[in-house]
Amino acid sequence: MIRLSDQDYSDIGLSILEAFLDAGEAYPGRPPMDVPAAIRWGGRDVVVTDIMRVPEHGHIRVQALGRAEDVRQAADLDVSPGGIILPNRTVVPSLRTWFDSRYEDLVEFDYHTPRRLLRTHNVYELRLDNHVREHRWGDYAAMWIEELGACDRVYHCNSGLRNPPTFDDLVFRVTAS
Repeated sequence: MIRLSDQDYSDIGLSILEAFLDAGEAYPGRPPMDVPAAIRWGGRDVVVTDIMRVPEHGHIRVQALGRAEDVRQAADLDVSPGGIILPNRTVVPSLRTWFDSRYEDLVEFDYHTPRRLLRTHNVYELRLDNHVREHRWGDYAAMWIEELGACDRVYHCNSGLRNPPTFDDLVFRVTAS
């Protein structure tokens, strides 16, 4: 993880999105693309995307541990240019898994990724009038990561709608083996 700034942005009046833009402008040079960029928020490093180093071939296990009922959220898992292998043997470079009471709390897939990288994003649904949009980069969308092992992480997510951020809109675990 690369921290873009040592500044804790939680108490200076910027949204998380604005804080990332501010920190990115102040960061010397361009951060590496194979590690997540973080800012400090409420004493924690928070990211909008995680990048986990994983085996080239393996198994992904995704489990919902908690979710707020007032906002629909998902996780995007991306192993491009490789693929996630669905139960019907279709191979997709990325997969969106919704954490919804209508679905199982645990999903598992085989994967292959020549870059040995798994990117994880928090996604949430934004409803405006009669329109529904899916967002990753809203004002307060971010997550902090609890590392349980090299390929085992718990994500504590805030949707872009919750201000102040609580980071408990969605909590899920991703394990790659």
